[in-house]
Amino acid sequence: MSINWLELFLLSARNPKAGMSKLLELNFNNFQLLQIAMLAVCLISIFLFLVVSTFGAVLPSALEMQPNQDNIFSTLQSIKPISIVITVIISFVARGIALTYFGRVFNGLGSLRNSILSLAWFDIIHSMGLAIVFIGLWVSPTITILFTLLGTIWLIWIAVSFISVLHNFKNVAFVFFGMIIGYILLHFSLNLIF
Repeated sequence: MSINWLELFLLSARNPKAGMSKLLELNFNNFQLLQIAMLAVCLISIFLFLVVSTFGAVLPSALEMQPNQDNIFSTLQSIKPISIVITVIISFVARGIALTYFGRVFNGLGSLRNSILSLAWFDIIHSMGLAIVFIGLWVSPTITILFTLLGTIWLIWIAVSFISVLHNFKNVAFVFFGMIIGYILLHFSLNLIF
């Protein structure tokens, strides 16, 4: 099976519903699905660590900070990579399960396999956005912070589109509010457990 990953990535970035539909048509075996999930976890962990540590290193010197804000950035610099990896793995598993079963509460059609695949693909796209933020923080921190807001809106649009295709939901507003409520409940549950 030959897949043009760059073409699929660009399609998913421009037209997420078409990209997700095309991705779900591909037949991955369990080992390939595991590889895609591991790639997503690795990429998100690497770029999340780079962005978090860069925020702690670049922003305080680029922007005028209050004394209490300096403590926040010094805390960001002290975060260890293994902490991020463990957090990303726990988050990935929890989000995959929540995405499947929360969708089924509302008669969604997505399976656990397809939820893992769509979540991994979303995280790969997200990691490319984090890579751009990492580069941007070294070039122009102020402009990068503004573009990060636009990037967040773009990622929400992709997430809503992916969930719509995964569970065959037609109402985008329903998916958006369901996603927000689902994330709040998931974070609340994870905070109770850990």
